[in-house]
Amino acid sequence: RKNRAGGVAEHIFAHALPVARDGALVAIRMGAHTANPGRFYFAAGSFDGNDILDGQVSVKANMRREVLEETGLDLDHARAEFGYRLYAANRQTVLLRRYRFEATAQELADRIGDHIAREPHPEIEAPVIIRSAAGLPDNAMPHMAPVVDWHFSTTNQARGAGDA
Repeated sequence: RKNRAGGVAEHIFAHALPVARDGALVAIRMGAHTANPGRFYFAAGSFDGNDILDGQVSVKANMRREVLEETGLDLDHARAEFGYRLYAANRQTVLLRRYRFEATAQELADRIGDHIAREPHPEIEAPVIIRSAAGLPDNAMPHMAPVVDWHFSTTNQARGAGDA
């Protein structure tokens, strides 16, 4: 973006989109004690020092760390689509990448539920299975509707494997 007088702050974060074998997405609903209580989106967090590898910010490391911390799912056990996508609006920029798991959406949700039960202070309340772009709950973060719509409108086109 063009530098504006006075500057503009933007929040940049990364979303790994867990895609189940049956094509559904698996998101999370945040806990009451978090910065976004009751809101639902894909596991994510701000970049930090743990995401710097060889002097560069690693989007992949951030995604893996956040998903593992919040859900217990390990992105290394999924097939990453090639490259990243970007969605920007309302002073937020979201880097996106789909990760395809061999498990069904319910199996992934059950794993997340087990993870929540083992955590003394879990960040999330529950997994949320998304089977279509229609009917997202009102408590979805604003960027969720276009991201989910993009997924379901392109899911059969982009099944590339590999890690970029």
